[in-house]
Amino acid sequence: MKHVYFFHSARRKNLIFGTKGRNIASILLALSWLIVLSPSIARADAYSLATATVDWSQMTMTGTVNYTGQYSIAIAEANRNGVQAPQVRNDLPAWGTVSATNTLTNTTATSSTSAGALSIQAEAIADGTGAYLSAPSGYISRGAYFTVDQAFNFNITVPYTFAYNMNMDTDGVADAVAAYGQISIWLGRSLGGGQYENLAYNVQKSDTTYAEGIWSISGSLSLLAPVTLLTGETYALDVGLHRAAVASIAEVQVPEPTTMLLLGLGLMGLAGARRFKKKKLERKPS
Repeated sequence: MKHVYFFHSARRKNLIFGTKGRNIASILLALSWLIVLSPSIARADAYSLATATVDWSQMTMTGTVNYTGQYSIAIAEANRNGVQAPQVRNDLPAWGTVSATNTLTNTTATSSTSAGALSIQAEAIADGTGAYLSAPSGYISRGAYFTVDQAFNFNITVPYTFAYNMNMDTDGVADAVAAYGQISIWLGRSLGGGQYENLAYNVQKSDTTYAEGIWSISGSLSLLAPVTLLTGETYALDVGLHRAAVASIAEVQVPEPTTMLLLGLGLMGLAGARRFKKKKLERKPS
């Protein structure tokens, strides 16, 4: 029994540390490194670019109003890998030029206004390594306070365009792209002390989820129905443009446990073969 035991022990040692063992160890090591390095070769990538614009020069209102104040607000936000950057906000007490930009690596949002236009651009890139979640967003608010000299039925029409450019790679990794857009109109009546009664509100949304491609959506937004304005009252009007949740997501690729096991076996096999060869040389007669 001892003879059989030592015979099999010797065969096992030769299988692990002999010529065949070195070949097997080399194959295991090569396979493990191939799997470990493959994510850097076929890395996950996802990209989203979304814009929203309003041609303010084509905005129309029924009747004549007397402005007592105007404002434009630009806000930009950026989120990368779950880390939210401080919000960037700039205000202007007029319908003029103001902008806000917020940038993290591969994540940029820019909101800007001018006398004749409102514009938001959000760009997100996820490469599966440095950035696996990239989510910028922008917001613009333009409004006014006004009175009227005579009663009339008021309405406003604002033209808008939402554009998308979203794509993912095809490496089989769970990438995702999504975008969200919204334009709204609000009309209120002053109650004094900074309080307003809500008179009318309308909103138009444009959503894309887990979709890719290049396209645009255009239209115009008005109040659901005309609102009768009266003399002796102060009104507030606000047009909001939102371009948010433009996210590109790519999984961070981590070697699986099986890959690490192959790597470990390969290294152990080569180390054992080296030690076995060294002992064999020491036993060889000079």
